[in-house]
Amino acid sequence: MKNPPRGRRDGWVGIPLTGRENQILSMICRGMSRKEIASELRISYRTVRNHMSSVLAKLDVDSSIKAVIKTIGGHNENSVS
Repeated sequence: MKNPPRGRRDGWVGIPLTGRENQILSMICRGMSRKEIASELRISYRTVRNHMSSVLAKLDVDSSIKAVIKTIGGHNENSVS
């Protein structure tokens, strides 16, 4: 499934993160807020929020904290630098 419909989370599981999604997840793992990330990357808060929505769907979690735990715990195939 190349582009699953919005809201259909199960279609995204196992799909690797994009470079930007990986970058944002890494910043979340370091404890940065979405507002801080937006400022540092010079993108809008809404763009950060949209990227994180994609990350959550791809990792099949419902919160940033669960994404961090899943990432740090090594329970996914996506790399975070």
